[in-house]
Amino acid sequence: MQIEPIFVMQGQEVHAHPYANTLEPEVIEAVAAGVQADYQALAQEKIAPLRCPEHHQAATFTVLNILYVEDEEVFEGDYDIDTCCPEFQKMVAEQLHIQ
Repeated sequence: MQIEPIFVMQGQEVHAHPYANTLEPEVIEAVAAGVQADYQALAQEKIAPLRCPEHHQAATFTVLNILYVEDEEVFEGDYDIDTCCPEFQKMVAEQLHIQ
């Protein structure tokens, strides 16, 4: 059995397939923005207690962008970890399991 999504427009049921190609990029973009915001918050929360042992500075994690890879059906992104020194950056990346 195949279930086809429908929209209700002005009280009438309209099959979604004519609109799917138009709506899909907007939906994916909205989901990607949500994923980016959630990941940013979770990562920053996870590293908030960390301080550089040598300089006593905190790190900042920034998600630069999130993209949906349609062929693999996954989100991928770029990020930046801002720290006072390379040793602390490595410690923060390990805490986040980022390679």
